[in-house]
Amino acid sequence: NHQFHGQSQLQAGNRQALVELYSKVNPQDNVNYATVVVTYPGTPFMIIITVPADKYNQAQTWITEVIKGASIR
Repeated sequence: NHQFHGQSQLQAGNRQALVELYSKVNPQDNVNYATVVVTYPGTPFMIIITVPADKYNQAQTWITEVIKGASIR
């Protein structure tokens, strides 16, 4: 039930991170949430971050740092 908004790629160390953005209104509190799903192709590692959609622009800086800072061995 999530609406897809697009995808991009970021360099994360020596790996590419595939970043997808989704949104969904939670019917329990009627708040729209943005969900970032990050996968690192060729690995079993995934990051999922959900924030209120109205806070997404403010959160982009730290979300990007989390994505780029992931260390996969």
